[in-house]
Amino acid sequence: MFRVNYNNESYEGTLVCPFCGGSFPLPGNVRTFTRDDGNTTTYPDARNVVHCHFHRDDNSFIPVCTAPVKPGTTAWQAITETGDIVARGRVIIEQVDNIIRAPHIVTD
Repeated sequence: MFRVNYNNESYEGTLVCPFCGGSFPLPGNVRTFTRDDGNTTTYPDARNVVHCHFHRDDNSFIPVCTAPVKPGTTAWQAITETGDIVARGRVIIEQVDNIIRAPHIVTD
């Protein structure tokens, strides 16, 4: 399972990848906050953090995963320093014929 850890006290966070085994610091003013509608938001967005780990992009703020990509589904969670799960979803890697598609990240 992917874990995106947020620490509101130190404004730091990490992405932990189960595939490559890496633990990568999140840049900037890392935090979670509650919106007016009562939902919790993460910054940087947890879904985007996981997405950046799989897609090569010059603007990516997380190193790209170096592990071989295999078809399947893996869960991800955004967790606060107190252990609260504030967001969750899945990384879905599909294979069509002999072609493995790029991972896509969904929020549950």
